[in-house]
Amino acid sequence: MGFTSNHVYYWDTTLTKWQSIFTCSAECTYWDADKYGDNMCMTNNVDRPQYWDGNTANTCENIDTRYTSSSATYIAKAKFIKSYHNYLFLGNVELANGTKYQHYVYTSSILQGLADGGWIQGAGYDAGAYYVGGEGEISGGFGLWQDYLVIFKRRSIRKFWFVGLAIPFQQSELSPEIGCITPGSVVNDWNGDLYYYGTDKAIHGIAAGNVSGAVDKTCRDIEPSLVEGVRSIAVDEYKELRWAIPYGNSATANNKIIVYRPGERRWDTDMDVAVTAFGTYTRQSNVTWDTLPYSSWDEWGWDSWDAIAASSDFPVDICGDADGYTYALHGGYQDDGSDYTSYFVLSTDMADKQALPFHKRVTQVFIYVQKESTGTLSLSVKRDNETGWQSLGSVSLSGNEDILRQRLSVDFSGRHFLLKVSGTNAFRVIGLEFELQEAGQR
Repeated sequence: MGFTSNHVYYWDTTLTKWQSIFTCSAECTYWDADKYGDNMCMTNNVDRPQYWDGNTANTCENIDTRYTSSSATYIAKAKFIKSYHNYLFLGNVELANGTKYQHYVYTSSILQGLADGGWIQGAGYDAGAYYVGGEGEISGGFGLWQDYLVIFKRRSIRKFWFVGLAIPFQQSELSPEIGCITPGSVVNDWNGDLYYYGTDKAIHGIAAGNVSGAVDKTCRDIEPSLVEGVRSIAVDEYKELRWAIPYGNSATANNKIIVYRPGERRWDTDMDVAVTAFGTYTRQSNVTWDTLPYSSWDEWGWDSWDAIAASSDFPVDICGDADGYTYALHGGYQDDGSDYTSYFVLSTDMADKQALPFHKRVTQVFIYVQKESTGTLSLSVKRDNETGWQSLGSVSLSGNEDILRQRLSVDFSGRHFLLKVSGTNAFRVIGLEFELQEAGQR
């Protein structure tokens, strides 16, 4: 399914195009959605909460959110929606009479979230309304962590859990000071750990705490007026969490992706790519040599035509842009057909931090790479306190051997070096070897 400011669409696999199943009564700025049983439930804080049963012949339907037997008493709007322990939750709601309950969650009866009368409260029902403690309104939506439902408020975070009594849920504090106003930043990794962009302008894990120290400046330079547009995705294939952010005071929309690897507790290279939405779908049939979705080798991100990524049911991460187009997030080595420079930076004093006081003159660099069909690698250096990169030259990625040892004659000196290896083609570097002369401590 795809959500825009005016419509909801589903992907028609037969006609291979997006089909509209809902039109908003007015333009909206955010959709929240979750699966409840075999149905997709959604809300946009403009229209009544909706659900879709997956039947392509039907359109979306109103969720019956009456909380009394009267047809005039119902939840007219909600900012957030979540399925938890077979209950359906709505957060930060507005009732039909115009009264807003920004600190409340409403819940359906168990297993009755889409049933007629499934939200009616009173004797014989376990539907209810809960005041959520803590500072600020519910502004960051819901998340799941361990067996808790996490509720993000503007200046605090709460957790709910199921107890199964007459009042089915209890709550307590998770964070008394840091909140979240970016519901699109809330994301689980493949182990169930929950992460979010906090109101302190840092990325946190519920269990891990602040994880964004290495990219603190980037996180603090997210444009405040656009922060609600931050989006996130867990990329299981590469064990990465990615956030699309509006970086810098000149940003008009998301213009950068930052990448975190929780298993290694490190941040990867930023990507200057404009993404307004993330998503995932599964391949519906096997891709064969005759049906490969690539027109050139440069677009092809697989190791071979029959890679596991070609299999039916393989998960494919996708992204969308502000112009309404949808792309494979990491399906090739180009950015929508344009060359994109990948690189890594090696920091070294040529002696594993044992020779920082000594001046070295480097005369040869040997780069070990796996053979590719085409392309070149460029090498640049920063010496000691230099602010700009100095080009050292380039080497070819093609050759007769599976592993190539390419030589680059150079002449640069210093105590410490940053060496950047970059290229617009696919490349796999095994290592670098240097010939150098020690020149004392001058």
